[in-house]
Amino acid sequence: APAPQAVPEQPSTTPQDVAPARPRLFVLSAGVNDYADRRLRLAFAVPDASSIAQALQVTGRGIYSDVDIKVLRDADVTREKLDGAFREVAARALPADAFLFFIAGHGKTVDGRYYFVPRDLMLGDDRSPAALDAAVRKQGIAQEQWQQWFASVPARRSVILLDTCESGTIIDDETQNLERG
Repeated sequence: APAPQAVPEQPSTTPQDVAPARPRLFVLSAGVNDYADRRLRLAFAVPDASSIAQALQVTGRGIYSDVDIKVLRDADVTREKLDGAFREVAARALPADAFLFFIAGHGKTVDGRYYFVPRDLMLGDDRSPAALDAAVRKQGIAQEQWQQWFASVPARRSVILLDTCESGTIIDDETQNLERG
C-alpha cells in the first residue's frame, strides 16, 4: 500500500488579514436651467452640476476604487428620471461605498415643507402666491420623496448638496427637534 502523502499546510487567513477593497464613489448630480415654464429659466444650475461631477471624477480617482458619475441636465430632471437614477445607485451601491448628491434649480417652501421644482413644472396664468403654492405642492418634489430616495441608497457615507432657494427648510424640523431635546 502506498504511504500516505502529507498534505501541505495552507496558511490560514482571517478577515483582518485581507486588505479591504477601497470603496466606490457614486455621484448623482442634477441641474435645471431650461425650465418648461420660461419664467423659471436659470443660467448656472447645469454648469454647476456638470462642474461638481467633473471635479469629483478627477479628485476621486486616487481615493476610490471607482467613481461612478451620473449627471442629469434640464429635461432629464423630472420626478421619473430622478427616481430611476436613485434606483440605479441603490441597486449598485454597497454600505462601504460613498454617495454624493448635488442638485441645482428652483426650490420653494410651502406650508413649512420643502419642494424642488422639477423641469416640467408649469405655473399657469394665475400669478398669485396661492396659485404658485398650489402648483408647487401638486407638481414639485416634496421633501418626503427626497428622504425616501436618500434612504434607499445603502452607502453609509453620503453628502447631500441642495443648491436651491429655501432648501434649508428640509432640515428645519430636525434642527428644531434637536434644539428642543
